[in-house]
Amino acid sequence: MTFNEPVTLSAGAITLNLLSQTGGPSTPVTIFQSQLARCGTTWVLTFTDPSYIGGSLPDGAYEVSVAASGVTDGNSLNMAADQNFTFLRLYGDFQGNGTVNGSDFTTICHTAGKPTPSSDWYVDYDNDGVIGGSDFTAFVTRLGHSITIPSLPSVVILAAAPPVATTTSTTVTTTTRKKRLLRLPVQPFTW
Repeated sequence: MTFNEPVTLSAGAITLNLLSQTGGPSTPVTIFQSQLARCGTTWVLTFTDPSYIGGSLPDGAYEVSVAASGVTDGNSLNMAADQNFTFLRLYGDFQGNGTVNGSDFTTICHTAGKPTPSSDWYVDYDNDGVIGGSDFTAFVTRLGHSITIPSLPSVVILAAAPPVATTTSTTVTTTTRKKRLLRLPVQPFTW
């Protein structure tokens, strides 16, 4: 997650849920850590469960939620609104279209038996440095499978507040305007 300025995240600011493919309730995922990198503008989710092969999540559709009240900038201001994002993890879907198909088969065949190139790290299922038999077996078990992201409310990106025009007015009006300025909905962070 990348913000446009350094931020501090409080405990629980980020939550992760596995979404149901059958319309049922989502399942919270608790085995992850958020780590700071590059002065607080980029936060990395690291999945720490030892059963996760290749340091990634199990196959599925996920929702990441960032609570506005848990994100604070250098002026102790919170993010303007909660943000929710969905993504899918399906090993073998190298094209990112939600289905493991022939195009993906071509990708794994092209890299099979070779050391994992930095550009194709995602093909290395077991993260052992070589595109080998276990990677191919994991691929074949998923060939023809699909995952969809259930319909969720879309993310609302708030526009920046318009600049405030300076006007001459009485002291009372100026004070009122200053109060309004402090309450304008400003989105100080972008993704």
